Amino acid sequence: SDLVDAVSEPELLDTVCRLIVDAGGYTMAWVGFAEQSPEKLMRVVAQYGTTKEYLESMHKTWTDTEQGRGPTGAAIRTGITQVHQSLMDDSDKAPWRIAALAQGFQSSIALPLKGGTDIIGALTLYGRERDAFTKEEVHLLEELANDLAFGIMTLRTRSQRDRMTEEHQHHEEILRKSLEESIQAIADTVEIDRKSVV
Repeated sequence: SDLVDAVSEPELLDTVCRLIVDAGGYTMAWVGFAEQSPEKLMRVVAQYGTTKEYLESMHKTWTDTEQGRGPTGAAIRTGITQVHQSLMDDSDKAPWRIAALAQGFQSSIALPLKGGTDIIGALTLYGRERDAFTKEEVHLLEELANDLAFGIMTLRTRSQRDRMTEEHQHHEEILRKSLEESIQAIADTVEIDRKSVV
């Protein structure tokens, strides 16, 4: 019901992150949008959970570099869900992994958000225990990510349509005023011409 009632993109994203953490028992959920800039930065657009410090400490990018090869960057770059069932077992000393472990995260999943043919961002979740994501859970979370991406695109389409309607109404108002002024000018001219004839 909260999701259906969401009237703006920020409200939808905040609600999804909150519901996932509260209902799913995860530690944190966040949504990052992929910026189409040379630096390929990720913009945090929503987050919910116990640790903001993790996101604030990270250089968030989806480039194919050490900084961008974390789960979220990889999900955006490849369009493939990234599941890490045990962050402790991996010998990779990537900055994102060290920061995640410092926050007490033991597992993570990053799900790409597909808007048509483009990846618009990713939804990333963390768990405090290993193997937090069963096969069925991964499948359900992928469906949720697809629904979320669809919701984002629907809200953007609605917003664009509303903007176009507003512009159309504005143009109609300008046209109406212009026509009224033209008609008034013609009427004034005709009246002056009549007076000069008499």
